[in-house]
Amino acid sequence: MSSQKGITEDECYRILFEEIPSSDSSVDSDGNDPTCTTNCASSSVVCSRLSNSSDSRDDSETDDISENNILPSTVPSTVTVNWSQETSVGQVPLFIGEGGVIAEIKNKVNLKPIDLFCEFFFETLIKHIVFQTNLYATQKGKIFVPTNEVKIKTFIGINLYMGITKKPSYRHYWSTDPDLGESSISKLLPVKRFSWVMSNLHLNDNSIAPDRNSQNYDKLYNLRPFLDHLNRKFQDCYKPHQKLAIDEAMVKFKGWSSLIQYMRDKPIKRGYKVWMLCDQSSYNLKFDVYTG
Repeated sequence: MSSQKGITEDECYRILFEEIPSSDSSVDSDGNDPTCTTNCASSSVVCSRLSNSSDSRDDSETDDISENNILPSTVPSTVTVNWSQETSVGQVPLFIGEGGVIAEIKNKVNLKPIDLFCEFFFETLIKHIVFQTNLYATQKGKIFVPTNEVKIKTFIGINLYMGITKKPSYRHYWSTDPDLGESSISKLLPVKRFSWVMSNLHLNDNSIAPDRNSQNYDKLYNLRPFLDHLNRKFQDCYKPHQKLAIDEAMVKFKGWSSLIQYMRDKPIKRGYKVWMLCDQSSYNLKFDVYTG
C-alpha cells in the first residue's frame, strides 16, 4: 500500500468514512448535504488526496477493505463544500455548583478573624518559615539562638499591628517615651529579637537557587513557596460561582525593584502588577505576580 506524506492512506479512508453522510441523511437536489459546515473543507482536501491515490489501488485491496468494514464499497471522489454564515453551537450545560465559602469554615461556631487568618497561614507554613529562617542564619556562619513557631507568629502579628498604627521607625514601638512606645508590643518580643527575625526571615533555600542565566531562574524564588501556598489555600477555602474574571491589579510600591511596572491608566500607576482570577463576589481565587 502506498504511503502519503503527512497522513497515511488508511487514515484517509477512516476520515472519509466519518465525514461522508449516510444514505439516510437528507441532501438537496444538487447532492449537497445542508448540514455540512466547517468540516467540509478538510473532507475536500482528504477526498482530493484519496482520488489521486485510489486509482493505483487494485481490486483485491478494495475488496479487503470493504470486507473489514473500513469504508463503504462506493467512495465518492469529491465532496462539495456548502459554506454557511451560521454557526451551530451545542447547548451549554447548566451551572449547578454552589459557590461560596466551604462548609467546614461556614459551619464553625464563634468564628473570629484570627480563625480565618489561620486558615490561610496554616501550621505547615509557619513550620516551613521557622526551618528556612534558622537554615539561613546557619548558612551565614554566625552564632545565634534559633527561633521557633511562637516567635514567628508573634513577629507576624506585630507586623500586622504596625500596618494599622504607623510610626516613623519600627524601633519607636519599643521606645520608653510614652508618646511613642507601645507596651502591648514591647512586652511580647524584645526589639533585638524582632530585628534578628526581620534580618533573617527566609522562605526558600538560597544554596539551591537557580543561576541567574538558567532557564529555571525565578525572580520570586525567595517567595515562591509562600505564593504557591496562598494560591492553594485560596482555592481550598472557597468554591467559585459561575461568573469569573481575569484582570490585572496593581500593588502600590515606590521603592526600587526590577519587578516595578508603570501603568498610566490605572489608579495606582506604579508598583507590582499582579494577574488575578476573581470570583463574582470579588474573592481572589488565584494570582500570579508579573515578573517581566
